[in-house]
Amino acid sequence: MKRNLAFSTFGLRLLAAMAGFLTVVLCSQFLGAAGRGQLSLLLAWIQLWMIANEFVGGSTLVNLTPRYGIGKLWPGSLGWLFALLLLAFFWHPGLAFPQFLWPALAFMALLGILTIHYSLLQGSGQMLIRNWAQLMLEAGKVLLLAGLVFWAQGRLLEVTSVVWAFAAAALLAVLYTLPAILRQWKQPGFPPAEMFRAGWWSQLGHLVQFLNYRSVLFLISQQLGDADAGKYSNALVIADAVWIFGNSLGSVAHMKMVLDGRMEKARGWLRRYTALSFWGTVPAVLVLALLPDAVFIRLFGSDFDGFGAVLRPLLPAILALSWSTVPSHFLHARGAFRSLLLLNACGWVLQIGLAWFLVPACGLAGAAWAASAGFAGILGVQLWMLRRSFGLLPRDLIPYPAFILRLLKIVLKHKSKLR
Repeated sequence: MKRNLAFSTFGLRLLAAMAGFLTVVLCSQFLGAAGRGQLSLLLAWIQLWMIANEFVGGSTLVNLTPRYGIGKLWPGSLGWLFALLLLAFFWHPGLAFPQFLWPALAFMALLGILTIHYSLLQGSGQMLIRNWAQLMLEAGKVLLLAGLVFWAQGRLLEVTSVVWAFAAAALLAVLYTLPAILRQWKQPGFPPAEMFRAGWWSQLGHLVQFLNYRSVLFLISQQLGDADAGKYSNALVIADAVWIFGNSLGSVAHMKMVLDGRMEKARGWLRRYTALSFWGTVPAVLVLALLPDAVFIRLFGSDFDGFGAVLRPLLPAILALSWSTVPSHFLHARGAFRSLLLLNACGWVLQIGLAWFLVPACGLAGAAWAASAGFAGILGVQLWMLRRSFGLLPRDLIPYPAFILRLLKIVLKHKSKLR
């Protein structure tokens, strides 16, 4: 295990997040707020099917790959994805815009394959290939969108063309990961039964987690319109860009906890990566809090006037999630899938219940305050659960700044030696 894996993972995912943010800027500028809202609802529909795909082909594969190998897991997970694609083709009442069905199915198929490859690569310790593929996906989106913008010559883009561009970028990333999967495809055989049952509790938790992130978009679209859904979607994308720091650290911690199941080791990684995740997020949140609305109008276009009033109430949610991400990976690595489901369900019920009343009364700011309350609730229940069920101490769970100060001291000392 390379000592700089966490930093390289963060670096590649940071570049991917930057590319993803450029994608949002291009979509906002050349689709408008209403088109951006339609695209966000379509992507939310695709993401729902991707969660169904991950019931078999998702994070459970990370835990199973060291035991069974890619040869027994890859074909079965692809078969599950194919069955879901057929179901989505014949039954798609949840698709808000049926005219986008074919590009949505193409993007869904390629994104599903890529998700399966991500999990298999992470479970076999090939994190760098996984991270490069994620960067390739996001960079491909930006380049292809830039080509569409050049071809359109100032006209607004069609949502259908944008989704086809996303599908082409996913195809490039799939082709990049395919050789690494084939190199590890040894001792093929029937998929283990555990593959089809181990991930259900985990993915039910992920499904409710998705509802935490995106279900309010449908409520906003219904009560306020597609343009407001586009604005809130951009606020969530900015939150996602900041969350990439904690997500990258959580993925590395998860892999270490899976490959080495000793409890004392897990507690050490929990302390280290939780502190890094939280205190690495604080500067970004402070910057977002101070940015004037003119910056967002410059980035996204005149349709996004007043965007800061939507984003700022969402900042506590960003901090709460950055704190809770690594503990969530700890629970997943320890097999506490029902606990994860309970956590996310509590947060979602709190958030959607508040949003139901706050969105009509306060608009998009009400949705953001509901999200902050929901993620703060998840964090509070999570800390109580870890203390009660695993006997973890406050020093394991609270991101004390002392760890960051010690780390900076070690880095500065190392640099002085190099000089």
